[in-house]
Amino acid sequence: MSNWNYRIIRFIEDGEETFAIREVFYEGETPDLCTIQSTYPASTDGIVGLQLQIDAYQQAMTLPVLDYTIFAQPTESPQ
Repeated sequence: MSNWNYRIIRFIEDGEETFAIREVFYEGETPDLCTIQSTYPASTDGIVGLQLQIDAYQQAMTLPVLDYTIFAQPTESPQ
């Protein structure tokens, strides 16, 4: 996996549609993995670092929403 970005992920939880920003990692151009937890803006690089992260979140808002089910893990084989 050579690259990642923030993406909006759509979930269905308890019958309700929920959206969250998560880090998504790619295999080539294909979304392959996403982080388990949603992200939030925080930075150890001061206000400039925080602004860069917020800018990346805004970029995620311009991309198509990804459905969480594309990241579902395959079912384990019975042993």
